[in-house]
Amino acid sequence: MNSLTVVGVVTAMLALAGCATLGPQDQNQLRAQVGGLQSQVAALNSQVDELRARQQALEGRAWDRGARPAAAVASAPAPTTHRVLTGREIQLALQRAGDYQGPVDGKLGPQTRVAIKLFQSTHQLTPDGVAGAKTMQALQTYLTPESSAPAAP
Repeated sequence: MNSLTVVGVVTAMLALAGCATLGPQDQNQLRAQVGGLQSQVAALNSQVDELRARQQALEGRAWDRGARPAAAVASAPAPTTHRVLTGREIQLALQRAGDYQGPVDGKLGPQTRVAIKLFQSTHQLTPDGVAGAKTMQALQTYLTPESSAPAAP
């Protein structure tokens, strides 16, 4: 459930409960609760993004071990090896690439997802905001000691 859905549900509940009869203090409490729920949704979305990235990386590793279907062997190029980056590494690489200005706290929230989309667009990747295998591989170049900020292709 995304934040807009949570806000919609809370708004509908308030309308049904007769929000006009609530005093300013009650309305402020409800706003605080909505803010808390939005924070929880953002944290859960971050966890989902991290799990998707791990799943994509694991699927890539399974292919590396020869688990690909026989029909795919002849047509698919050999996948390149890469490692799964931590949330902090993703943010650091995005920061070095000039796409992320937020804190390097390892939380892949909305600000980080926007930065990932920008990075993906700049590097001719599908701008979906998810740090999948191809995005992580491109981000790794920004983590090498020799090159903290390579030129964008």
